[in-house]
Amino acid sequence: MKLLALLCLLAALVARSNAAEKWSYQMGAANGPSNWGNLPGYATCSQGSAQTPINLQWSAATYRTYANNVTFSHGKSTFPFRIVNDGHSVAAFPVNASGVTLTGGPLGSATYRLYNVHIHFGGANATNSEHSFNGTRTVGEFHIVTYNSKFSDIGQAIASNEGNALAVVGTLFNARSTGTIDVGINGFVASAMNLTYSGDQVVDNLNFGQFFSDPDLRNYFAYSGSLTTPACSEVVQWIVVNRIHYVNTATIDSLLSLRTGINETSPGYPLAGNTRPLFPLNSRTLWRTFQVRNRDNYSL
Repeated sequence: MKLLALLCLLAALVARSNAAEKWSYQMGAANGPSNWGNLPGYATCSQGSAQTPINLQWSAATYRTYANNVTFSHGKSTFPFRIVNDGHSVAAFPVNASGVTLTGGPLGSATYRLYNVHIHFGGANATNSEHSFNGTRTVGEFHIVTYNSKFSDIGQAIASNEGNALAVVGTLFNARSTGTIDVGINGFVASAMNLTYSGDQVVDNLNFGQFFSDPDLRNYFAYSGSLTTPACSEVVQWIVVNRIHYVNTATIDSLLSLRTGINETSPGYPLAGNTRPLFPLNSRTLWRTFQVRNRDNYSL
């Protein structure tokens, strides 16, 4: 019985390891970002025409307004999240049905349920945001992922292949040792610093409302795009805040010890650098809800 239990444990670990290795962020690797489209089931990653991320160029964006502001309902609440190293990023999932929904702006009257918050990052001296502002990437980017409430769960939403099945609010961040920091993303990063291996997790209270300010939800880019991980499904309405948030340098550098592997014996590679290359806008329209003359208020 002990031998059987051991064999089952080993099989589970191997399956977990293989799942994590199906695709990776290792540039140049056979399963890395430039080759995702060659992997079974992931052709859209290379053949799609509405891929994310893109360069957010102020001069290329068309100004417009929307009838209603982007709004998170119950978005100022503090509640528990399960924060996990999933082998590709650090993600925070609400422990219970949080009741947080997103609506307004390019989403119109549709409502979107909160799924998770996750980060793409490097160290304080790296540039690993997904999007770039005017050709410049930042230390990292966090995504608030939501899905249209007409679907029962996010899997069903993605499988629908509808262009607005998901809505993601993205925010780029930089690091600094002095000056004001944004407590929302800084607190999230601090909660994740000990999640060394894939599968490590902790439950912690996060103040969801500190991830954004009211001006953030009025000044943003909007465009139709994709998931930034395989299968790169083109089902996302993107809303990218036109303001750089800041984390503490030591706090973001604490994540440099996080690994993609499952334990000390199979450590994988560093989790930092979980970013894919930029893609062309192609025939899509990039919208902005702010006047370019105000861009100095949202500079790098």
